[in-house]
Amino acid sequence: MMLIKVDRENTGKHIYQQIYLEMKKSILANKLAPGEKLPSKRKLAQELGVSNNSVTNAYEQLLAEGYIYTVERKGYYVEDIKQFMSLQEFSMRPDFPDDLKEKETSEDDKESWISLSHMSTDLSIFPFKAWMKCERMAIKHHKKELSEISHPQGPYLVRQTIARLIAVSRGVMCEPEQVIIGPGTQPLLWQIMNMLPSGITTAIENPEYSRLYQQLKDTNHQVAPISLVDKGIDVKEVKELNPNLLIITPSHQFPTGIIMPISKRMELLNWAVNQENTYIIEADYDSEYKYGTDNIPSLQSLDRHERVIYTGTFSKTMMPGLRVSYFVLPPALLREYRRKYSGWIQGSNVLSL
Repeated sequence: MMLIKVDRENTGKHIYQQIYLEMKKSILANKLAPGEKLPSKRKLAQELGVSNNSVTNAYEQLLAEGYIYTVERKGYYVEDIKQFMSLQEFSMRPDFPDDLKEKETSEDDKESWISLSHMSTDLSIFPFKAWMKCERMAIKHHKKELSEISHPQGPYLVRQTIARLIAVSRGVMCEPEQVIIGPGTQPLLWQIMNMLPSGITTAIENPEYSRLYQQLKDTNHQVAPISLVDKGIDVKEVKELNPNLLIITPSHQFPTGIIMPISKRMELLNWAVNQENTYIIEADYDSEYKYGTDNIPSLQSLDRHERVIYTGTFSKTMMPGLRVSYFVLPPALLREYRRKYSGWIQGSNVLSL
């Protein structure tokens, strides 16, 4: 006879769950030995005074989790489980490390805060009503697309809309196929860096966004800071270093706010085209805003040799928490991106494995 306690007054757990838990504890505590035959479902139901269905459900759960096994026409047996913890350890949840805990801050605590962070936005002026209306329209008209796994680069309609937007606002010349949507600039940059040969040299403006610099340092590439001089990055220093990848913010340098003049932009493009397998990443930081000027055309709009990788984000115009950024890749890099990350075959949706 098996010693199983069934509490019929327990409204928190069904009878079959109680049987399942008691048997699991007995197995883990070696009270039921490996290979030991269990009572038949009917016999155990009679002993416990419960229905056959309760015992059947308990046995099926134990069987699904691998605590017992069945032999055809013979019955159920205890599985040989390698012990790695005591019953006491099994029943207790280990303490979560204090150094990994996050302090929760309520909205009330933040009421009097003034944020000086460049990474936050003022949501008090965000048009939430219009946003919700657009959400409802999207769900109404695009149910089919929402029910399917989208293209690895993002939904085509969204990429098409982004391509039109940056063409009008930034002069970017691209097709929707060149746009890659991702959860933030840094994850997308990580993908691009992993496409390039190891050991290449990457140059970045100094000063620059510290998290970006640290991310580059964590790759297998050499990272070199290039000084800022009047009106932007020191082109002479770039030419002396001759990096394989140059990351710049020409339209609104972060954190100085410098706008790179057309002469320096053309000089960088001419340098890139004369080097083999050399690309410029144009981080179009804060380009949505105007600082005493009209819209400034992007560096990519001047590129005629497909050496500029244009990057943008909706963190400032929408909400940072949405984590929506995009890259525009030149065709040569786009082909490599699809080969490495999506197995995408031109002209089909077949995944090549």
